Amino acid sequence: MPKFAGEGTSRVYEIRPTEFQDDVKLNAGGHYIAVDAVAWGLLIDPKFKIDRTAYGTIEIALAGGLENYKAVLGTFELDVDLSEKDMNIAPIFDIPILPDRNYRGGPIVFNISLNFIKKEPTFLRILKSAAKTSLNIVSGMVETAGLKGPSQILTAAGKDVIDGVNEVLSDDRSKIENVFAKEGLKKGLYPNEIIGSETYLLFHKGSDDIEEKDLSINTQGKVNLPFYKNSLLKDGAWVLLKIRRNNEYTGVREWFSDTRILRGRINDLLNDFFSRFISKEEALKSFELTKSGKKTIIDEFIRLRSIIRNDGVLTEREAGFYIGQLQMRVGQALQAIKEENKEIYTNSIERANDAVSKGRIIDGVIGEEFEEEVKSLADIRSSTLVKDTTLEHIASFSGKNLFNSLQYLPKAIKDYKTL
Repeated sequence: MPKFAGEGTSRVYEIRPTEFQDDVKLNAGGHYIAVDAVAWGLLIDPKFKIDRTAYGTIEIALAGGLENYKAVLGTFELDVDLSEKDMNIAPIFDIPILPDRNYRGGPIVFNISLNFIKKEPTFLRILKSAAKTSLNIVSGMVETAGLKGPSQILTAAGKDVIDGVNEVLSDDRSKIENVFAKEGLKKGLYPNEIIGSETYLLFHKGSDDIEEKDLSINTQGKVNLPFYKNSLLKDGAWVLLKIRRNNEYTGVREWFSDTRILRGRINDLLNDFFSRFISKEEALKSFELTKSGKKTIIDEFIRLRSIIRNDGVLTEREAGFYIGQLQMRVGQALQAIKEENKEIYTNSIERANDAVSKGRIIDGVIGEEFEEEVKSLADIRSSTLVKDTTLEHIASFSGKNLFNSLQYLPKAIKDYKTL
């Protein structure tokens, strides 16, 4: 017998799509984790007061609790005219709660609160404003994170938004009723439990005879929703989250344009030298360090290497790819000029990119230097991983493991495919 929203037993179910791309488990240094709020569902009691609306909040704790992302899920206008057997499905489909976050190890803990509140304009305005503000803050926390985590200023701002909402809504006039438990509904996942590109979490309160094995994710219209025994889950109250394990950063870093400019400078220098527009002596000066910096090619490479190494938004794998690619171009350009043979540059870069795109080791000194750059970066960053993260949950950056994993950076590979 289905329960109405607010009734029954609380439980969190883990659902994996029947088809997913791989069986790789989440690992630190190699993956990003992202979270989307997919949908809410509420089965409303016919005796429900029409002066009520629903709202929710979410907290995601990462890096052993050192990172806390808090957001308001917004409000849900309820349709009380639905029949007893129809679910109210909230239109929050696939809202990004946590954009791609460089996973630093440790468990991931979720806490979701779902409540009814009096439908009063003041309360609704506060909740809608807080939802937009909190999501912007979380996005800012992720986009500007250093190696030691998000900005404390933004972290405090996110906490202030949630605390402010809770304080205002503690007013007796709000008449809050908890749909889930008062302290929220919690679920923790370890990295070995996040397998494949997508994992769904269903936070549910309702009938206690639901079997996890009979739950699935199916598309209704254009929306992914929880199904039980091949029918839409129409029971109690639920919130569906989607956890995405990404190999590659989907955004844009501000230094991306500088790396393109440097690659262009290298190509222009080679063209000028082999067209005899500049002498060998002049060309080689571009590979000398200057005291002022930011002048020669080698100055710019060292500047960018430092920036990328310290960009906590990117994983070690992806940051290492960018540094390795730049180092390879600088080194091979210098060698081509010294030996006055442009093919040293063009052939080596083409061979290296072909190997990377196929997950093969880059042969020779080029591959050794590439690997050394990535290892150096990983060593520098190792202290920022959660201390108790075991080796099996940390990406490997040696030999075959490194080069095999680089093929999963298609956007970066495409960008660096050209000389």
